[in-house]
Amino acid sequence: MSFVKITELVHRGETIKYSMWKILKRIFLFSFLELFIKQQSEFYVDHPEKVDGNGKLISYSLSHHFRRHKRDLNSAERRVFYKLNYKGQEFTLNLTTNDNLLSNEYVLKKHNRSLTEKRSQTSGNIACHLIGTVMDGNEQGTAAISTCEGLRGLLNLPQGPLLIEPVRGHTPNATHPRHPHVIYWSPAWSAIRRRRSTDQVEQERERWEQDPHREWERPRRISPRSISKERWVETMVVGDSKLVDYHGSGNVESYIFTIMNMVAGIFHDASIGNAIHIVLVRLILLHGEEKGLKIIHHADTTLNSFCTWQKKLNPQSDTHPAHHDVAILITRKNICAGMNQPCETLGLSHLSGMCQPHRSCNINEDSGLPVAFTIAHELGHSFGIHHDGQGNDCELVGRHPFIMSRQLHYDSSPLTWSSCSKEYITRFLDRGWGFCLDDRPSKRDLSSQLAAPGVRYTPQHQCQLQYGPNATFCSEVENVCQILWCSVNGSCRSKLDSPIDGTRCGPEKVREVYCTLRKTFCITMHLTVCLCGSVVYLW
Repeated sequence: MSFVKITELVHRGETIKYSMWKILKRIFLFSFLELFIKQQSEFYVDHPEKVDGNGKLISYSLSHHFRRHKRDLNSAERRVFYKLNYKGQEFTLNLTTNDNLLSNEYVLKKHNRSLTEKRSQTSGNIACHLIGTVMDGNEQGTAAISTCEGLRGLLNLPQGPLLIEPVRGHTPNATHPRHPHVIYWSPAWSAIRRRRSTDQVEQERERWEQDPHREWERPRRISPRSISKERWVETMVVGDSKLVDYHGSGNVESYIFTIMNMVAGIFHDASIGNAIHIVLVRLILLHGEEKGLKIIHHADTTLNSFCTWQKKLNPQSDTHPAHHDVAILITRKNICAGMNQPCETLGLSHLSGMCQPHRSCNINEDSGLPVAFTIAHELGHSFGIHHDGQGNDCELVGRHPFIMSRQLHYDSSPLTWSSCSKEYITRFLDRGWGFCLDDRPSKRDLSSQLAAPGVRYTPQHQCQLQYGPNATFCSEVENVCQILWCSVNGSCRSKLDSPIDGTRCGPEKVREVYCTLRKTFCITMHLTVCLCGSVVYLW
């Protein structure tokens, strides 16, 4: 497609008068798009719209962040709708927040040689990372879309999977309020071949499971079938310095959220046959070379180095807030299996390594949004899933795009897990090999420095922060968790704010933390529970 046609697509149906400087501006704006198109065989440019539930236009401004209120949003307020067109077909997106994307104690760390900057934050950051459905008439697919700045993510349509992202550098104005988006499919996706036999890997796993001196807790009693049980994959993601430089230090965190939201959406597909949630507990961004971590072209060497490095960072206790079940490296380094030079390898992991602290890790070469497929593919291997057609009868039929195919081709079918993948992962879980995934990420040991603010700041301290060092807490109030009352010069005053999350309302110490509906009251059971925000703290 020529540059002229690209311009026509972006401004389809509009009458535009170009001055010379506008033409030069357009050339600069779409230079990246020409390069992009050379790498893609299926693409289209459209101007999505934000609409209501009936399809009526609301705005051309697409970015959307769900607001966080003290009271729960109703179902209508928790949804946002978009309309877009792909090759003459109209699609409607029905999206809501992916509340499981981040744990309550998610932490971002930035490593710069000897210096480490740490920032803790709540799940409010996921308010623009959404999951939901996409409709084409009477047919329905799934979607995992980030709406932080335009629409970016995966549309898994009945007609086949598509990726969408905004055209870079476009600034909407009164003349052109719409934001052009590229909708495409990336067919050049391949996975490396596993060299080790199934029997060898499974025999080693069995020996590890039976070792009484191995790390982590013993697996719980194996249930007859695991399909109906929810699993929570607590994930640490590491972005290397090349990734940070490429996407920019101010954008890379949101980019990784988008990728992991897509990965979570892939694991939510019903074809996997199991309820699996991908939850981000820690993100480490490297701003230079990291001591003890070797990232080179040789994928095997890089994987071994990364697995050793991440194991040292991982707290052994599964109840520790910083503990992860699997570690994911995303790098801009051109990796290659078996040799120290660039090639077509996109990812590498250990087969059946999930819940083994030294093997539950994978490396992935960043390729833009399609890296989400690589990560999902490598995580599949961690769950004991083999390539389709490798020792099973799930070889590609035509070019159906199974997630665990050696090569992923564009096809007029949705991207799904094959029946073999479903059998592999169910067998893995039925054996009890996914024992570390049984705990919800919100069940945390708050004795660490990552505890909620109310654990560290007593009601009196909160009063002093508001009214000065001589203020004290009015303890005689009935509902401690509803409004913070402080004694100032002998009288109780309040700014009508609730105490911060985790504020003490009972005589005991904090023991656990649970996600719950956002209420503001204190419950007494066998423990005294204070609900002062989006989480419940047990005392």
